[in-house]
Amino acid sequence: MKCPLSNFGLHPSTVGEILSPADCLKEECAWWVKASESCAMEAIPRIIGYVGGTIKELKDKMPHEE
Repeated sequence: MKCPLSNFGLHPSTVGEILSPADCLKEECAWWVKASESCAMEAIPRIIGYVGGTIKELKDKMPHEE
């Protein structure tokens, strides 16, 4: 897999350069999640979706004014 973070934080002097994504470093990377054995950048949307679904369930259980 290619690293989704490899093009983040580009220096202004590199604008316009075509950079190819680097290979994923897996366990050597600070963004690697041991529990799921995946990159945190791949897990973040899944976690946000879960939190959003939970919040919606709570909202639906709250009493509504008639």
